[in-house]
Amino acid sequence: GNGLVSTWYNQTGGINLTQNISTSQAQIVNNGTLIVDDNNKPKIVYDGNDDYFLYENGYAFELSVNDYSCYIKLDSTQSIYIASEGDVESPYSSNIIIGGVPGQKSILWTNGEETGILPANFDGIMSFDYQVSSKNIQAYINNDSPTLRTGATINTEVLNRTAFGTRADLISSFFNGSMQEIIGFKIDKSSERNDLITNINNYYNVY
Repeated sequence: GNGLVSTWYNQTGGINLTQNISTSQAQIVNNGTLIVDDNNKPKIVYDGNDDYFLYENGYAFELSVNDYSCYIKLDSTQSIYIASEGDVESPYSSNIIIGGVPGQKSILWTNGEETGILPANFDGIMSFDYQVSSKNIQAYINNDSPTLRTGATINTEVLNRTAFGTRADLISSFFNGSMQEIIGFKIDKSSERNDLITNINNYYNVY
């Protein structure tokens, strides 16, 4: 049979990603076989129709008050709404969107401002570092030179949740592809970026 994911466990003991609706659970086993990438590493597959996870009763990013460093290993033909968190729910999270929105496939989309561009058919590591005091963002594709933005506009989040794989209203614009690892730090880890990206690449053999 197939294996679906109801809880994506946080390996550091923090808040887990959950999905209690069976029809909206991403898949990790197909016909009794673990779904893996070309390097035989497991991956979680979103169907692009209604699959998503929630980080409930808390903010995954909360960039209005936190420094943040984020690394996500993904494979997708469209790479939109990887995660969303914001100051409104309808029609979508208008504050923080990892992966951007249709037609704006940015690494990080904040208050309508884009930082970096995710290419179509992207299979790799996207990452960003954010400093709350300066509102500066450095966004990366794999280990390429960063796209920089200064003075980013970040509103205060009010939803008290983060959606992974869709926009904040949870009813449309679903991510289509796979995610393998999501690493987030509510501190600035830019000084350790080379070590972090090297460790991820060594495991997944991205580039």
